[in-house]
Amino acid sequence: MRVKLATQVLSHSVSAAMTVLCKLGVLSIGHLATAEFCELFDKLFNCFNLYSLGSSTHYPHAITKTSTHWQFLEMADEYVMKLTPP
Repeated sequence: MRVKLATQVLSHSVSAAMTVLCKLGVLSIGHLATAEFCELFDKLFNCFNLYSLGSSTHYPHAITKTSTHWQFLEMADEYVMKLTPP
């Protein structure tokens, strides 16, 4: 499996497009959960893909013992644990 393809689909751009389409009524409001899922995984990819202490993404540096990444990762863990199959 290629991670690059997953990062293209589970991206901020896809999340934003789905959110706009929901607000315009093109997609049902139920699709907002999918948009939220895409946004979460975009942030997870960004969080784990940083390897330097300086970056222009949401998290400006790689994970350290005291970085704010840990709060986000705890929230992401809770989110994923609450997911249920359709």
